[in-house]
Amino acid sequence: MVVDDEPVARDLLMELLQSIEGVEVVGAHGHSTRAVAAIRREVPDLVFLDIQMRGKSGFDVIEDLGAEAPLVVLVTAYDEYALRGFDVNAVDYLLKPVSRKVLVRSIARARERLSAGAEPRLPGLPAPGADAIRYFPVRIGEQVNLVPVNTISCFEASGKYVKLHAAGAEHTVRMTMKAVESVLDPSTFVRVSRAAIVNIDQIRFFEPWGRGEWMITLRSGARVLSTQGFRTRFQHLLRAP
Repeated sequence: MVVDDEPVARDLLMELLQSIEGVEVVGAHGHSTRAVAAIRREVPDLVFLDIQMRGKSGFDVIEDLGAEAPLVVLVTAYDEYALRGFDVNAVDYLLKPVSRKVLVRSIARARERLSAGAEPRLPGLPAPGADAIRYFPVRIGEQVNLVPVNTISCFEASGKYVKLHAAGAEHTVRMTMKAVESVLDPSTFVRVSRAAIVNIDQIRFFEPWGRGEWMITLRSGARVLSTQGFRTRFQHLLRAP
């Protein structure tokens, strides 16, 4: 998606992006408020975002999106914002006029981040490999709430998102399962399939389900299937026979 309040610059950027193989432009917007709504609706993988716009700036757009912010390439006619671009974890920082060559480079960087699961982290989450977290931040309206990790029963993949189940409530966060797994305590949380991570303290019982699979029933009553490919990890953690 392209967000720039200058029609000429916006159209040029769209034209260049559409000429790059594998790139689909899902929208172009010149108004920051409408852009925030469109990003939430369309959920693009990457946004080329102008910094200086009438009304709210590109940085304001990122702040408004919070945990819902996708990967961002900042585009501007000025180089004075470069340091702040690093602060918001931008994929790249491009000076106008933008050439096709630098766009190809930015797309490549974004693809590397997406393939590595390096989506923007919620406020409060450590980088992958850091100590396990005690609270998981989730965005509810304009607030970021801290959910105690020990109350979370499981995480489930849901398209580009991950659903978190805790204390009878369900929250959606824009992270990959790999990124979620990397910040959890491996002695408490176990990946039981490509689509699920469970808290072993929240397991009521589990039973064989055929072909090396287990059906896990959580204390909440929810049921999660542990698939054969993750059987060894599950059995090792639970010291199952």
